[in-house]
Amino acid sequence: MIGRRMQQPGVRPASAKAWLGPLNTLARSNKGEWEEVGYTCNASLCEHPKDAVSRCGRCKNVYYCSQECQKADWSAHKRNCVPMKS
Repeated sequence: MIGRRMQQPGVRPASAKAWLGPLNTLARSNKGEWEEVGYTCNASLCEHPKDAVSRCGRCKNVYYCSQECQKADWSAHKRNCVPMKS
């Protein structure tokens, strides 16, 4: 989406860099915090939400602590599960 917008009149790559740079810096600075927090199980009824060890193989956006939790959550998650582009 950003690539298409940069081709439109009035949007120059230099102006995009001006606002993307601070966002990239912020993302890098928060990476350590995200790693410290870890991942929690997406299943709403999970008894061990802090022990998520695997993620959805289709979208790669949500994590689960077990196959049981992933199966239990599938009916809710499948509405938002969009396959990751390779």
